[in-house]
Amino acid sequence: MNLLTEHAKELLGMPQEWDAYEFEAIGRTVDEREAKLIRVAGAVAPPKTRGKYKGMPNWKKLDPATEKTAYFTPAEHEEWTRQWERKTGKCAECLGRGEKMDGWSAANGTRYKPCDKCGSTGEAPNIESCIYCEAESVGCASADESSLRRLDAYLASQKPSKEKMQ
Repeated sequence: MNLLTEHAKELLGMPQEWDAYEFEAIGRTVDEREAKLIRVAGAVAPPKTRGKYKGMPNWKKLDPATEKTAYFTPAEHEEWTRQWERKTGKCAECLGRGEKMDGWSAANGTRYKPCDKCGSTGEAPNIESCIYCEAESVGCASADESSLRRLDAYLASQKPSKEKMQ
C-alpha cells in the first residue's frame, strides 16, 4: 500500500482495484526540498496471469474508463495522512507494520529498521490526546522539544485574562 495512491484513489472516487502507475513532483527546483504539486496517475488493470510477474498489474490491458490523474499539494496530502491515521489507527510512517524500509541491496534484498514515529508498535501516535494537533501553527506536542516550546507559547496565549473573566 502507498498513501499517495490511497489519497489519489479517494480524491478521484475510484474503486479499490485502482492503482497508480506514475508519480510526479511538479514545480520543485534544485533549491527547494518540496514540490508545489503532486501528480498521481493510475487506472484499473487486470493482473498478469503467468510468468515471473504473475499477479502484478498488466498496464497494457488497463481499463481506459478508469485512467485518471489526481493533483494535490504536499500540505493537502499531509492533512489527508493525519486523517488517515485517525481513521485507521495505524502509523502513517510504517503503515501499521512497526518497521520501515532502511535500504536495499542485490545481495541481501530489502532491509528494514524499527519505525521511530510509532516506537515499532504500528499504531498511530496518540493524536486524539494531543489537543493542539489541529492547530497547524503549533504542530503536535509529542513531536519534539521545539514543538513543546511552541505548545507552551500557544497555551500562554490561550489563557483567559482576568479582565475577560470578570
